[in-house]
Amino acid sequence: MLSAISAIPAHPLLVHLPVVGIPAAALLASIAVFLQSPRFGRFRVATTAVATIALIPNFPARMSGEELLASKGFTEEDPGPVVEHAQFADYSLAAIIALVVLLGLFTVVLNRRKAQGSSALSGILGVCILLSSIVAIVSTVLTGH
Repeated sequence: MLSAISAIPAHPLLVHLPVVGIPAAALLASIAVFLQSPRFGRFRVATTAVATIALIPNFPARMSGEELLASKGFTEEDPGPVVEHAQFADYSLAAIIALVVLLGLFTVVLNRRKAQGSSALSGILGVCILLSSIVAIVSTVLTGH
């Protein structure tokens, strides 16, 4: 299905979307943690949208990677020389999914809180977002190495 685009293997072309999108979403998410004022509600919503958009291209990139793997005679269970690449791609996907969920919760919590003082839940979510952002960036970089 996604094995080639104009006779070029699709996987190297499709991975550029997550490679750019995941770190961008993680950086925006890290900034959003520190902008907890109600006036930054639109920024948090936009950041959640960017993270969601960064998540979507992971699926065609993954499918094309599986097809490229199969064309080289390997399987998901035995990925051969790209075992670390496949593992880090899984970590990267998990991190961006976690980031989307955490950002959504963070946005809802802060938008409901409005102008009230700082809540423990928003603090906990903020720390989780920062950790998830670090994991997303590091796993994305390690996937490509």
